[in-house]
Amino acid sequence: MSYIHEIQNKTQRCPGFLHTDPRGEFYSASFRSKAEALGMVFERGPANSPQTNGIAEQFNQTLLTKCQCLLAQSNVPIRFWDEALKLSSTLINLLPSCSLNWKSPVSILLDLKSNIEPVRILNSLIPFCLKAFVRRKPESRLLPPSKQLLYLGPEDYSDSS
Repeated sequence: MSYIHEIQNKTQRCPGFLHTDPRGEFYSASFRSKAEALGMVFERGPANSPQTNGIAEQFNQTLLTKCQCLLAQSNVPIRFWDEALKLSSTLINLLPSCSLNWKSPVSILLDLKSNIEPVRILNSLIPFCLKAFVRRKPESRLLPPSKQLLYLGPEDYSDSS
């Protein structure tokens, strides 16, 4: 209930919907009665079947991909995966999204007006040395699923130049 009260204090609104599995953590009689008194609607899905909740699974994959990218780009050891995952979640919450009409989740939740203009670089050339990645099977889910290579431009006498 402390999370619900925290949301109420920050936004002056109460969450209206809660989707859980049928286990007891979020479906005890006392929790249910307090939440229903606040006007929340409960929906219970089948237990131990994450494949039935495609939205949550897709979001988990998005978090994992962002975490992989952060670890790969920063050359930070994998033991800092928890910090990379927190930063991934923070970035998702703070950055504008196409699916939210170019607003951030935080600006929608807190009714903030954000003014983030896209970065435009005029008259810029594509850099000569580009990093390319080749897919591979990673030893860990947190390792990037690719190996870094260096692209030095097209071959001499190729059609791509």
